[in-house]
Amino acid sequence: MGHAHNKYKCTHTRMHTLLHNLTFALDSRTHTHTHTYTHTHNITGPEGHSFSRPPYVEGEATGRAIALARLVGVPLYVVHVMSNDALAQVGAAE
Repeated sequence: MGHAHNKYKCTHTRMHTLLHNLTFALDSRTHTHTHTYTHTHNITGPEGHSFSRPPYVEGEATGRAIALARLVGVPLYVVHVMSNDALAQVGAAE
């Protein structure tokens, strides 16, 4: 597919991937580490979800999304957060 209509000449596929990762604010290395830990320790139920996304990880990811939005000069809409760390990032950015 050709380039998306944006000044960064990003393909639609790449833009989709970037937006998906930002939408869920995941750092793939952190997610892989916590996912591996939960499965290694047989934590496979719903309790593993919150364990694999500790508050400081959500805070870092939210701050990263805010910084990237500032960098490229676009608005960022954070629709929900689950930790005080992330809420602090949003509050500091307002």
